[in-house]
Amino acid sequence: MSTRLAAADGVLVHQQDWWLPANRQQVWDAIERFDSYPLWWSWLAEFHAEGDGLGAGLVMAGRVEPPVPYPFHLTVTVVDCTPPYALSARVDGDVTGSASIRLDESSGQTCVACTWTLRMVSRSLRLGARLAPPVMRWGHDRVVERTVRSFAINALASDPGRVHSR
Repeated sequence: MSTRLAAADGVLVHQQDWWLPANRQQVWDAIERFDSYPLWWSWLAEFHAEGDGLGAGLVMAGRVEPPVPYPFHLTVTVVDCTPPYALSARVDGDVTGSASIRLDESSGQTCVACTWTLRMVSRSLRLGARLAPPVMRWGHDRVVERTVRSFAINALASDPGRVHSR
């Protein structure tokens, strides 16, 4: 895992590979059930999606409530989508930037390579990044970890102990 937060400009860069105990199609099918995201992820509030399924043009918006006192709003617009292999998105709101995931399968497991670069736009997030970058990185990394483990449990009916990161 690599999470860097440049305190001076409030830019967070994250790269991480997660191995999930399911094949690529099973993982992709679960990702497509974006209407279930609020049920899977307690940190996601006020979620709504506009579009005809997971594909270019889909817009998802909501409020993220991390374990640090800096909740924020974001909108994710899918820019490119190649089922069941990859998608890329633009992120707008209190954070802006880009994000992508790539799915690679090996021996019945799927590696989900996650990458994003986000600039903190809201004043509270910029202030948090400037004054307490380790706390902001910690909060970010906990949300990511909880997201993946909850996805494995709720979307894939998998034992979260079988989920690992490299």
